[in-house]
This record gives sequence, C-alpha cells and structure tokens, in this order.
Amino acid sequence: MSRVLLVDTNFSAYPIRSALINAGYDVFTVGGRPGDPMAATTANYIELDYSDEAALERLIKAHRFEYLVPGCTDKSYEVCARIAARLGFGGFEDSRTLSKLHEKARFRALCEELSLPAPLRFRSEADALDAGCSVIVKPVDAYSGRGITVLQTPRKECLSRAVTSAQAVSQQGEAIIEEYVSGQLYSYSAFIKDGVVIKAFSVKELGSVNPFVVDTSHLCFDQQLAAPVHRDVEKLVQALGLSSGLLHMQYISDGASYWLIEPARRCPGDLYSELIERSSGYPYAASYAATFLGRDPITNYEPRELHVVRRTVASDRHGVFKSISFSGAHLPDAWYPLAKTGDLLQPSPAGRIAIAFYRVADLAEREALVKSLVCGDAITVQYLEDHNG
Repeated sequence: MSRVLLVDTNFSAYPIRSALINAGYDVFTVGGRPGDPMAATTANYIELDYSDEAALERLIKAHRFEYLVPGCTDKSYEVCARIAARLGFGGFEDSRTLSKLHEKARFRALCEELSLPAPLRFRSEADALDAGCSVIVKPVDAYSGRGITVLQTPRKECLSRAVTSAQAVSQQGEAIIEEYVSGQLYSYSAFIKDGVVIKAFSVKELGSVNPFVVDTSHLCFDQQLAAPVHRDVEKLVQALGLSSGLLHMQYISDGASYWLIEPARRCPGDLYSELIERSSGYPYAASYAATFLGRDPITNYEPRELHVVRRTVASDRHGVFKSISFSGAHLPDAWYPLAKTGDLLQPSPAGRIAIAFYRVADLAEREALVKSLVCGDAITVQYLEDHNG
C-alpha cells in the first residue's frame, strides 16, 4: 500500500483524506496542532509544524513517503511545492510560477502583462491619491480578510495608516494598493489537463459577518456568466505553463464587467469541496488529490443539479460562546461544529463556530434562504454574558 503524506490536519482537508483512503492509500497527516480534527482522530497523525520546511523535509525522507499532498492552506501548498521541487514529487509548479499566483502584487503585474481584467494597481500612495478613486489596501500575502482596508475617499493620513496596517499582517511586510471595484463576488474553480480546463464550477459568494470573508455560498449551474472567465483562466494557465491540477479563481462582476481578484492552486477551505460534491455530484476532493498521485482530474462521474447552500457560522465580536438557535422554515441537512460552549470567540475570520449545508427544492427557495442567512435571521449565536460564569 503506497504511503501518502497529507500536509494539513484542519477539518477542511478531511474530504481529501477520505478520498485518498477510499483510493487505497495509506494516509498520514502532519500538522502542529494536535487538537485539530484529523490529528485527534487518526493513529497516523504526526505532530510537526509544517511551516518548518527543513523539519518537514527530514520527516518526508525518514518515512519514505511516495506521494505528497497539500491541504487547504496557502502555507501547506507553498511549503509542499518547494519540497517537491527538491525531492521530485509530482503535481506542483516551480516556486517562481507559484509566486505569480499567490503574491497579490505579482499576480496584478501578470494580469497587466497578459491584458487580463483586474483592478488597477497603484505603484505608490501618491499615485493612488492622484487617481481620485476609491481604493482597497491589502497585505501582499495574507488571506481571509486580514489587514484589508477600503477607503471610499482616500486621504493621505488614512491611506498611510491603511498601508501600515496591511504591512503589519503581511509575512513579507509589504502592502498593495488597488482600485476598489464593487460587484458580486464569485469563484471559478477549474481543473486542468494538458493546459486546458476540462471541468469547472462557478460559485456565488457572499460575506455578511465580515465583508472580506465569504460565509454564504452556492453553486451556479448557469455557466454563461463564467464563460469569459473560463477564457481568461485558460489564457493564464497557458502563459504560466500549468499542465494539470486545480486553479481556483475569485472574481468580481457588476453584471457588465468583471475583474480577476485572487487565484490559488490549493483546495479552498470551509468544506468548499463538499459544497461542490453535494450540489453537482462531482468528486472535487478526489480530483484535487489526483494531480499529486500522478493522475488526471476526474471526468467520469454521475452529475446532478441540487440546490445546496453552504453557511460558515462565525462570531461578529469577542465573546464566550453559549449556543446556536435556528429560526425560519429551513434547518441544515448537515452541521459541522467547530466551537463548543465556553470557547472564547474572536471576530471573523478567526471566530468560526460551525459549517452548515442546506438543501432546498428550487431557485426561489434558495434565494429566500440566502437572504435569511445573510440578514442573520436563520441562525443566531448566543454568548455567555459573564465571562467568569
């Protein structure tokens, strides 16, 4: 039985682990937090902080793993890609190519080079102020909304503070200033074979607790909206020489125009893979893992079209978690608890409480449910009033 190392113990990587086990592999997981779900529930857990690249490489050599599979974090993918280049594991691109995707400033430069639609990037604070438009300031390498500031009418002092805030969150100490574009956020998750997109999914994504963090989403079966995005993703794939695997792209559309926002090569988190599988029948996690096993993405499956909504329940403030209450006509079909009574919660993106999946009958019912979830009517979080009680 071939031995696989899955570099992630977070709950979102569980479908990847299950897919590997179902395919007949001996799966080990590695991560620095023994309280994580896969760390606490498997005998094949190895406690090691995988951000320590040298230690992870020594572990891989010592155990003679035959395959290396990253999980659902940028750090997992990036560390695995660098080690793969040295040890000969398949499924990864080189670090220079990866940096053009995962580093925001380099991705914006690449979009300019390829004439792909993306928000305008400002080279300096002065350029941003001279443009006279709304701006968004981000760390070049952070995620989940950390360190992001939107300035509708930027002024020098406010812009400088926003840059400093973004730099403080960035691992590289760098920030990027962009034109702020408004519209609906989507993701386009594409599986590649021989430099061509062979299977892709569009997902509508909304953020209600934190405007920069997706908490409500559903699959869009009408691919008409994503048709030009498909063209641009393939252009990007071919320019970078990506031959296989997943390219997950977030984009914003105002109905008339769209802008590419952020790509990733790793599997998205918060059980995104399960949203796709519950909605369409497509074995997303297994297809993601296939690339690192030397196989092509999956195309042979039984398709379906079900109206499924994913909700990540998160805290909007600091507080001690007490309970959850539900209201309205819908109850979740699946509930994945991430916090327990008595846990001290931080505001989103840190304060995740649970992930829920709802299945509804039709589009009208789906839209009503989404509205209820985004307004906070369907699920209510209760907190303990006395932190010492």
